Amino acid sequence: MTGEPNLANIVPANAFVNVTLSGVAPCDIHLTRGKPRRNRPKIDEQCKGRPPKRLPSKLPPPGTMELTLRLGQKIGSGAAGQVYEAVIQYDQSSPELRDMTMPPLVVKVSRPSKANSVAREAYYYEEMECLQGCVIPRYYGLYETAIPAACDFEPWSKNKAYCNQDTCRPHEILATPSEGTQVLSQPDRRSKMPCSSSRLNILILERVEGNLSLARDRSDDLRLELEEIYEHLATIGVDHGDVRYRNILQAPAGPNSLPPALSPWTQDTYAYRIVDFDVATKTNIGFSQLAHQFHQSLNVLLYNLPHDYKKH
Repeated sequence: MTGEPNLANIVPANAFVNVTLSGVAPCDIHLTRGKPRRNRPKIDEQCKGRPPKRLPSKLPPPGTMELTLRLGQKIGSGAAGQVYEAVIQYDQSSPELRDMTMPPLVVKVSRPSKANSVAREAYYYEEMECLQGCVIPRYYGLYETAIPAACDFEPWSKNKAYCNQDTCRPHEILATPSEGTQVLSQPDRRSKMPCSSSRLNILILERVEGNLSLARDRSDDLRLELEEIYEHLATIGVDHGDVRYRNILQAPAGPNSLPPALSPWTQDTYAYRIVDFDVATKTNIGFSQLAHQFHQSLNVLLYNLPHDYKKH
């Protein structure tokens, strides 16, 4: 599909029930829509109140369309997964999709034994539905399957070093505790819960652009925009937990990209998107403290200033 996108008939985030990945292994991979389970909130007993509640969803009822994607070039990677270009195979997808508008997409493929980390990230994309297209990419769902033993899944074939079939880190365990349960604070501590390396989870996301150019632009305008972007996360009580250069990307800019969504609070649009939420947490520490932590992390990122730096 080329030309200006038809904004009158945009595909909603919950339109698909099944996804097929073609051309990635000797057999196509068929996945079904997964439902992320709630993650433990990070409760600071010295702070009053509870984590902010998720804003009501504005999505229509779940759709029943099927989507087939062909994975292209790998364009990013991290501890939890690898990100690939994704090309929609319209002739193998639901026919009604041809008359609808989808932005350019990417697929985040879980690494062996990291399916729970990607499912955790899906929880936060759904938690932040109101910020999709504004300060985070648009999200089109979590899909899951078990890789058949006879199927040599190519995105895993050269990444066995990331596979630990015996244990998961605590944040990779998808529990459904009560709202007040406190999360473990030692990210490297190992749990006895087994991980299955045959489980595959993927996220389908709007494609965004490259990293910000720190060599070219460290202006006050850039700092203020990034601070405001992270303040959106602080407003809904989400601690990104991974403020770093590779997780701040430029907004979509291609000819088939959807226009940016307006901020639900400032009615502004922003030039950057935050990605990678597999170590994020929901917290009750409040907007001021969480925003201050984000500002300190940005000082380190942009100017190599210490975390306790205070601007006079």
